[in-house]
Amino acid sequence: MNPSNFRPLLAVVMLALPFRTTLLFADDSERASVSVQGLRCEYLSNPLGIDVQKPRLSWRLDPAANLRAQSAYRVLVASTPSILQHDQGDLWDSGRVASAQSTWVEYGGKALHSGQQAYWKVRVWSDAGKSSPWSAQAAWSMGLLQSSDWHSKWIGEQRPDGTAGGTPLPSPWLRKTFTLVQKPAKAVAYVNSLGYYELYINGRRVDDYVFSPAVSDYSKRNLYVTHEIADFLVPGKNVVALWLGRGWCVKGHPGVIHDGPLVRAQLEISFGNGSTAEVATDEKWRIHESPITPLGRGTAFGDYGGERYDAGLELPGWNQVDLDDSGWQTAAVFEPASALTAAQMVEPNRLMETIKVARVEAYPQGGWVIDMGKNFTGWLEIKLPR
Repeated sequence: MNPSNFRPLLAVVMLALPFRTTLLFADDSERASVSVQGLRCEYLSNPLGIDVQKPRLSWRLDPAANLRAQSAYRVLVASTPSILQHDQGDLWDSGRVASAQSTWVEYGGKALHSGQQAYWKVRVWSDAGKSSPWSAQAAWSMGLLQSSDWHSKWIGEQRPDGTAGGTPLPSPWLRKTFTLVQKPAKAVAYVNSLGYYELYINGRRVDDYVFSPAVSDYSKRNLYVTHEIADFLVPGKNVVALWLGRGWCVKGHPGVIHDGPLVRAQLEISFGNGSTAEVATDEKWRIHESPITPLGRGTAFGDYGGERYDAGLELPGWNQVDLDDSGWQTAAVFEPASALTAAQMVEPNRLMETIKVARVEAYPQGGWVIDMGKNFTGWLEIKLPR
């Protein structure tokens, strides 16, 4: 070997040796303490409104702890954060369970009811018998578990006289004003939509979801999404508003007997003094056409359609409390095809990326071809000259 090549190699080995020696000979006192992280319930982080009555719990061990294996665990589930902080589980205390299982650990406590909140944490023991500190708290809430828990009606837009069946109707705005005597301690909105929706309280969008709820086969199930809305409500007059979109709720698709969109929703409101209130969709809600009208049939069989946006129909403040909606129509009540109503048990769709246009060309038959450079699910933002 050439000595000039040998010296750098020797230097590298000598520098690396102390580091490797530390790893090989470190005792337990020098290792990071065992810790538990990444708590999930039914694969989700702190999910709202689940409908699995015996949820499955999972966690991860901190890889920095240099832990070979988990030998046991203990799970606590409590009805309030304060009870859990005192290391008590009034809903479930698994006790120390000798098991390496850290995924899909089935809840084994008291029966859970609709709307119930649960808070939980876990600790584990290493293969050497060393216990971890308690994990940080995590939580989940139950959705509406029985069909009788739904007190709301399916509502939407009645097809105007003289409008042929199958003709796309404008995507409707819906709203309802109500009064609260005090600021609520807790408030939850359950929205069950055939087609897509956006939910607003007092003019504010309550989430960053898009294309919500997730796609489902309406002949088998329709999905609802749960929202915590207490921070959006105020003492006095309030308004809840929904902007619906057709999505895949098109007559001819399995399970669709009315051209959509349709929605049923209810707000469950609790106050600090123990009293409650409920706001539910019914024929008293007000409805108005929005600037968006679908184009084409919008079927999954090749006629995907599009949208027409009429800026002349814009109505500033349509979802705010001080709008006078006395001139709006009242919503129509519908009875969709019977199917299972289930909680959406997947992460919601969110805006993840803004794509710039790659190419714009005039189309010989008229119009323009806008090439985004990739396939995507989303929408366009176009600035037009005044």
